[in-house]
Amino acid sequence: MTQVPTDPFDFIDYLQILKDKALGAGEEVIRIFIGTKMYVIPITGEALKPIVESNTELKKGVDYDFFEKWLGLGLLI
Repeated sequence: MTQVPTDPFDFIDYLQILKDKALGAGEEVIRIFIGTKMYVIPITGEALKPIVESNTELKKGVDYDFFEKWLGLGLLI
């Protein structure tokens, strides 16, 4: 099991590595576990399209607090 970096910059580098491996394997999403929670991160436009084009309101859960200091309150999550 891989230790997820706690430093924000190291974490972004870690996600970049996961993204490159996933794209190389022909995948469109990254699945990452932090503790017991699984996060699914779309890495292609086709994977993101249903989320962006949806008319359903997306609510940020309590898990968003983990990413908020890096991403702010934008539309990314």
